[in-house]
Amino acid sequence: MSKIFNNTEVAFALKSDSELERAYFLFRMIKSEPLVKIGTAVTKFALNASLPVERLIRATVFDHFCGGVTEEDCMPIIDKMFTKNVHS
Repeated sequence: MSKIFNNTEVAFALKSDSELERAYFLFRMIKSEPLVKIGTAVTKFALNASLPVERLIRATVFDHFCGGVTEEDCMPIIDKMFTKNVHS
């Protein structure tokens, strides 16, 4: 198995410049432990209080780390990854 992430051109080929910038911003935020603690507490509270935060979560953290909610949701991402020979 080749280590495709040794070559950043291959590793980042699936992402646009704006997606990479968003990912960089997200990881900079996640790097801040106090911000993560506060964000986690606020998110738990908002979900328990049935506040409409799911769209916000989905548009930020969820979409970065997950391909979708269902297998059908994930298929476009899976197909895109397969075209770049990213699979297991």
